[in-house]
Amino acid sequence: MVAKNDVIAFSAYRSTSHSLSAGAIVHFNKIWTNIGNEYDPKTGIFTAPRSGLYYFTSVIMVSEANRIVLQLFHNDSKISSGVMNRSYFTDTFDVLLSLEKRDTVSVKRSGNYVLHSTGDSYISFSGYISLNDNFNIC
Repeated sequence: MVAKNDVIAFSAYRSTSHSLSAGAIVHFNKIWTNIGNEYDPKTGIFTAPRSGLYYFTSVIMVSEANRIVLQLFHNDSKISSGVMNRSYFTDTFDVLLSLEKRDTVSVKRSGNYVLHSTGDSYISFSGYISLNDNFNIC
């Protein structure tokens, strides 16, 4: 049985289109769930409250006739990149990361393009702890 204080999970989306400079963190400003309050919609950063194995996913959509490159970062290290070249196409990141306490995960962009989103939540960022650091496999 999993204790409630062991659960860390968040899911957030961007409610409006968003123009960002190169290297900027995407702020997923609306929250569906934020158990543990470790995702900060003001900064766009998830901070691990404890060591463990975490799963992250992000879905991104580019606006009309634009190209965009988005990158998933663990602390200051790029983990994954996605490139979208067609209007209103989507790309997805799915990764498992071994995090230490206070490690951060965020989505950043490369280039000067517009992310497309509306109240229909076309772009999102989610994550949860899969295994705590005190989990033993026999």
